[in-house]
Amino acid sequence: MRALTAAVFARLRARIAEVAAGTAAAHGCAAEVTWSDVPYPPTVNHPSAAALLRATAAAFGLALARNASAAPGVPVAPYVELEEPSMAAEDFSFYTSETPSAFGFLGIGDEALGTTASLHNPAFRVDERVLPLGAAVHAGMAIGMLRAHVAHAAAAGLGSEDRSEL
Repeated sequence: MRALTAAVFARLRARIAEVAAGTAAAHGCAAEVTWSDVPYPPTVNHPSAAALLRATAAAFGLALARNASAAPGVPVAPYVELEEPSMAAEDFSFYTSETPSAFGFLGIGDEALGTTASLHNPAFRVDERVLPLGAAVHAGMAIGMLRAHVAHAAAAGLGSEDRSEL
């Protein structure tokens, strides 16, 4: 089961147990609903991390999808702002619930290469030309987060000797 907020998740969990019990009782049966010991929280991008992701993507030349273009033969992996919430990346949700994070998608779709199928599809293929760009965006995000952390420490009055332990 997935939900977009922790409150909806809790409400769904309770409601599913109620419906199961009521349906079973209507048929003279009993129902027991069991859940994973560790339910997946919703994946929620932190505003500052999402802003850093947008800036990092732009720094690497990733245009918004509607403006994406490249020289012939050069892969384009546009940065796409989702218009609707997504239920993807439930594993990543554990990070987003603990620390400011942002989840994004790196476009790999190329009809000529047959890389347009989505994850969990037997036809899924990766356009490996885009992988170095994905690694660069991840490294750029790490550097951006470190810079923000050092700036925050400096603003808090921590000297370089204090910041070495951060």
